[in-house]
Amino acid sequence: PLYSKVVLAQTKDAEQDGFLQTYEVFDMKLNADLVVLSACNTALGKLSKGEGLIGISRAFLYAGVPGMVVSLWSVDDEATSIIMSNFYGHLKEGLCKNEALRLAKIDYLNESTSIKKDPFYWAPFILIGNWQPVPLESGFNYTLLAGIAIGILLIFVIVIPYLRKRKSG
Repeated sequence: PLYSKVVLAQTKDAEQDGFLQTYEVFDMKLNADLVVLSACNTALGKLSKGEGLIGISRAFLYAGVPGMVVSLWSVDDEATSIIMSNFYGHLKEGLCKNEALRLAKIDYLNESTSIKKDPFYWAPFILIGNWQPVPLESGFNYTLLAGIAIGILLIFVIVIPYLRKRKSG
């Protein structure tokens, strides 16, 4: 299990092999609220006496990630794409991770044909760990905008009349 790996996008960096191996994740300190491992069998690992299940999902928990979505068995690519797209959409709405995953599965069931409603297609994904919402940063800083607006208002209301009064006096 320590040599299980995630295949990453190719890079021109000669030092990188394009794989993220489980033992490498154990050495990391990650600052992420959620990791999604939507490939096949990502919740699996080796049962180690006195340690429990050791696999890539445990490595991410050890590296500091409080919540993960993983799969319990081989997944269907089309179903996974739909479920994960819906899941990310619900996270963006500010929902808790568990509720976002639940609704993503329900959305999938509502959109699917009867054959694709079999639990094999929608049920492999589970949430491990923290279920709280993922804090998403807004692309726009409203506090900064409000500060600038107040500053401009103060210039027009206080500073300009003061300077005019001083100039005329």
